[in-house]
Amino acid sequence: MSERISLQLEEPGDDPLSDACFDILREAVQTDSTISLDNAAQQLLNLLPEGNPYSAPGASFLYGFLCTCYQVAEQIPYARDDSQERLVIIIESVLMSDRLSPSEKTKVYMFETGQMVVG
Repeated sequence: MSERISLQLEEPGDDPLSDACFDILREAVQTDSTISLDNAAQQLLNLLPEGNPYSAPGASFLYGFLCTCYQVAEQIPYARDDSQERLVIIIESVLMSDRLSPSEKTKVYMFETGQMVVG
């Protein structure tokens, strides 16, 4: 069994949404996690507000989620490709979900293809 990866959020308490995302991801990327990848993705999607999931604070979900994923990814050691793969699967599951609006999916596509610069 692999040793658990110690992960830290850069600014805990700064954003409740990022804190919640981080708590889920921190456990889900561990190779001995009791949380399935599908369950982790569902827990993350459950953070979106009900009813109007694309309004504030839901509008910040995608940005907060991706920034948190980046923080987690940076801390996973290169030799832990199993944990890296778990993170990628969770990210893909969330981004492909029907809970994200078509405009949010377009933003993700534009970012991935270099058509949109964040900053």
